Amino acid sequence: MSSSFDDVMAEMEEDARQAGPEAEAAFFESQQRHWIGRRLFQRRRELGYTQAKLSVLSGINQSDISKIEHAEANPTLDTLAALATSLGLTLALEPVSEQVRALGVRRRPPEIEDRVIDVTAVGRLSPAAVASRAAADRRSAPVRAGNGTAASPRVIGTSPNKRRRTG
Repeated sequence: MSSSFDDVMAEMEEDARQAGPEAEAAFFESQQRHWIGRRLFQRRRELGYTQAKLSVLSGINQSDISKIEHAEANPTLDTLAALATSLGLTLALEPVSEQVRALGVRRRPPEIEDRVIDVTAVGRLSPAAVASRAAADRRSAPVRAGNGTAASPRVIGTSPNKRRRTG
């Protein structure tokens, strides 16, 4: 049995490494949540704030603060910004090692490459992407009235439950 948080994390990292790249990438993401939660906890304690006081200052529910501090939540950027501001902190993105970057790249699903817009070196869409986007625009274009303005759909029917849109 491990004696410290750092020992437990080291054991978990080794287990993830042995389990393969997917487990290693998931562990890294989990480690990020732990680090953020730990840093928020430390700063809150440095300032002598309770979770209830931080909740009042930040507008974030006390239960959400607890979950974030215990790495049991995946907070939004807005939530993190509200907590950081209330604690006199700033949010920063810092470079990581190439080994850590490779973990993130391995975890990305291969089909995401199909969704990337093809852009040429001069910053314009490739002809294939332009044609694809134009076809999509034609399919989603609003219906035009005879005077060239977008026609708004008319609602017909007698009861709110039976109304349908036309036009």
